[in-house]
Amino acid sequence: MKYFHRWALVPVVAALAAGCGDDAPSDAPTTEVRSSHARVTASPDAADLAAVLRANATFAIDLHRAVATEGRNVVVSPYSVSTALAMTWAGARAATETRMRGAMRLPALGSGRVHAAFNAIDRALTAQSTQPVTAESPRPARITLANALWAQRGYSFAAPFLDTLAEHYGAGVRLTDFASAPDPSRLGINRWVSERTNGRIPALLAEGTITANTVFVLTNAVHFNAGWRRVFDPARTAPADFHVTDAMTVRVPTMAQVARLPYAEGAGWRAVSMAYQGGDLSMLVMLPDAGRFADFERALTAERLETIAAATTDHIVTMSLPRFSFRSQASLVTALGAMGMAEEFRPGVPDFSGIDGSRRIFLKDVIHEGFIAVDENGTEAAAATAVIGEPVSAPPPATFAADRPFVFAIRAGNGTLLFLGRVLNPAVS
Repeated sequence: MKYFHRWALVPVVAALAAGCGDDAPSDAPTTEVRSSHARVTASPDAADLAAVLRANATFAIDLHRAVATEGRNVVVSPYSVSTALAMTWAGARAATETRMRGAMRLPALGSGRVHAAFNAIDRALTAQSTQPVTAESPRPARITLANALWAQRGYSFAAPFLDTLAEHYGAGVRLTDFASAPDPSRLGINRWVSERTNGRIPALLAEGTITANTVFVLTNAVHFNAGWRRVFDPARTAPADFHVTDAMTVRVPTMAQVARLPYAEGAGWRAVSMAYQGGDLSMLVMLPDAGRFADFERALTAERLETIAAATTDHIVTMSLPRFSFRSQASLVTALGAMGMAEEFRPGVPDFSGIDGSRRIFLKDVIHEGFIAVDENGTEAAAATAVIGEPVSAPPPATFAADRPFVFAIRAGNGTLLFLGRVLNPAVS
């Protein structure tokens, strides 16, 4: 297997972490590796694209259910997580490929067809940002997507794996030195993520997440910013009750408007869809009846969500919605394990030989952070995912000095001893 073929080295100047003093560590120097393979622009088969879109929707609901296990606000970008995992999956083989396919809910298509669908989804989302600024749409939807592979300098990666990242994910490889500068490398990755999320995800990787044993980190970053097609009048925002539970009520700033909006209601729920300026993006807010939230969330599936969205029709809606802004960060090891990927986090078990030609790599962690802010004018949201890979721990260093009598054997791979002898005194011929 060949490594790093058809790749050119382009030096990248390292910068000090923003705001660091003279005694603060700088970001580790990186060298960017660019593939001669261009990003694929051909459209995939329509049926393949539809199958992957359905799979991603199912993954999104199942991931939400796996991480929303505590009484706290949660914001996750399933798209960010599935993209980072799909890049990792490009190097999975044998049972690991099968387990990851199942955990990601991917259809039974050839891997190349799946990657082509991810590429098309990425390009379609990016195209949403081409809507012009007009008087009617002063804040059209803008989506920024970015992928990168951060790789240990000197570690060999399989060329087909790198080609897949270039062709379908637009991901270059940034060579860094985790071995001698793990924390500066971490700060460099955090700075890259922060720049691509408009500063909303400033510290994805906490201290200690990157170690001298790290050989790669796959990152995906998403930033979304859009104004409502029908904005709320800030003058109508006022404190109102929000019933957290039957026994707990809080007063929060609450927006209000009367507008023609897509609306639907069913057994135990109501829903409204609010469109963003430009493109076809919208926020679907699903409101279970009082006391029914847990039941509704537990029963939610990708198909049911689509059914609810499809049921909405234009109504004159008197609505209120609290302003909110929060972030959530979590390791996804437990959640992904529950979804079928537990073995990939066990040293010596998974087969990621498509990444480096060996079976040494396992996943140390998958870290995700999401941010969302909703106000009278629109929504800003950001997310980032990091998949961290390490090789199975190397055995401790050893010293071997043949400075006393020894036995030797020349043997074939099948165990045949071609020669066997001993050396008592090498000075005697």
